[in-house]
Amino acid sequence: YREVSKSNHNIVEEVWEGNKNCFPSAGEYEVALKVRNSQNVWSEKAKKIITVTEEPGIKTITSSDKVLFIIYNNGQVKYQAFSTNKLNLPITDEFSVYDTLEGVLDISMNYDHALVQINDRTVKAAGSNGYGQLALNTKIDKPSFSKIWGLENAKSIQTGDKISAAMTKSGLYLWGKNDVK
Repeated sequence: YREVSKSNHNIVEEVWEGNKNCFPSAGEYEVALKVRNSQNVWSEKAKKIITVTEEPGIKTITSSDKVLFIIYNNGQVKYQAFSTNKLNLPITDEFSVYDTLEGVLDISMNYDHALVQINDRTVKAAGSNGYGQLALNTKIDKPSFSKIWGLENAKSIQTGDKISAAMTKSGLYLWGKNDVK
């Protein structure tokens, strides 16, 4: 396979086949590139097999005005709390590991409550529960994460102002201050 040099500063346009910098998982991928120079001449298509590896790093982040969460590719969660919060996380100057959460796929945080989606597609909730946004069959706040029973195979989760939502194969579930008609 021929390597394509980007040292030619006369490149006007690039056309990629395949995906240039985002791949669904680790593995080998073939990419192909054609370039057009300032004289409007296209190069031959250069193909290359690349190996994509999963590097440890940040998968996603979410925050409220009180807490910032970081989820790493390995499922580890770290947080930094800026003020008192309904999750009872201590105020910190640096990021701390959230030891009781492992295998986290996604996290959504609003003012004082949070949802986490675990690798097995279950959902856990913690924080303020004045409107039932934690789906605990009570309106008592819960500072530690508890599983939401009956909500399995979640595709995505989201929190809003005193409301929570999850999308599953069965449909959209909303709970909390649910004024949606």
